[in-house]
Amino acid sequence: GSAAANFWPAVVEASQARLPLIMLTADRPPELLGCGANQAIDQCKMYGDYVRAVYHLPCPTREIAPGYVLTTVDEAVHRACHAPAGPVQLDCQFREPLAPVPEERRHAAYLTDLQDWRQGARPFTRWYPQVGSAKLSAHRDLWSRISGLAQEPGGHAGPVNRLRHGLLLVGRLRDEAESAQVREFARQLGWPAYPDILSGLRTGAAEPPWIHHYDSLLLESYWRTACAPEVVLHLGGPITSKRLTEHLARLRPEYFHVAEHPLRQDQDHLVTYRIEADLSRFLAGLCTEFTHAPTVQQSLGVETMAAASARVDKVIADLCDHTATFTEIHVARIVSRLRPEGTPLFVGNSMPIRDLDRFADPEGPPGPVYANRGASGIDGNLATAVAHA
Repeated sequence: GSAAANFWPAVVEASQARLPLIMLTADRPPELLGCGANQAIDQCKMYGDYVRAVYHLPCPTREIAPGYVLTTVDEAVHRACHAPAGPVQLDCQFREPLAPVPEERRHAAYLTDLQDWRQGARPFTRWYPQVGSAKLSAHRDLWSRISGLAQEPGGHAGPVNRLRHGLLLVGRLRDEAESAQVREFARQLGWPAYPDILSGLRTGAAEPPWIHHYDSLLLESYWRTACAPEVVLHLGGPITSKRLTEHLARLRPEYFHVAEHPLRQDQDHLVTYRIEADLSRFLAGLCTEFTHAPTVQQSLGVETMAAASARVDKVIADLCDHTATFTEIHVARIVSRLRPEGTPLFVGNSMPIRDLDRFADPEGPPGPVYANRGASGIDGNLATAVAHA
């Protein structure tokens, strides 16, 4: 009946966030569809283009090879997890009787060809990721623009007389291992690094090159002028700060975005170089292009910008400590300080995610932060928050 329609908000959010999700929907047999039978609706493509794939499993019968069922399930799992990850529907038809009946069923002969699979712990079909998705040419192309070894007029490669003013943006990352690798890469690169709240790097470390209060600094015209990168390297998911993306839209720097999926994630149309690759493997390959931290001259030094960010943090801390009125700033600050280290935190849409991104204590305990930044729906929030809980 209409039960499968209740999955809609979760399906939309999972699709927008590229999160693996498999829906098992029960269906009536084909002879009861389209003829007014009770609890029978058209469940084919009921989620539209928000699912990565739909698989229809026919009513159970011994005439259907069990290998067909297993390979279908394995492909569904692969499509849900493979970039771009997202929701997949397995629609399973059943004939009556639907409830268990006292019938002895002998399946040994039916499952004869599956003995190895039944006795093991592996899927029937294993899928391997695409090999070589991070091309060496992409590493060298990016490194040439980071280091200043761009094409000279006339097409000859050679060092340009000045080094590039760069900015590192870090969006949503997958896990702590990826966060640790990005943290080390940022240290080697030496550019100012702006960590989004969903990167897992917004709290837990306040030292350079991390600039935590970049959103507040951009309120001042002086810092907007100082923050004028020639090249931007954006790792991971989208950036929460609307002020930052609007600032970069006015500057229009060379903009590299590295993500593990092929989908366009660029509402301000900033990206000039789109690199589809596993982020960890790509950074490992990029690090082989330089053996020491590049000497990059900034229009504003990292240390100076970090000191300014620390002054902003002190203003926020003083406000929270000496203002009797309880505000959204207090909420973001207190939550970022009191969360037990490593505890996942799910944040609501609209202002809660923006407040935490802007006002969280950089020295608060580290840990993953989650939010829906796709459809930003209320029902989707409930689905995601319940799943995390």
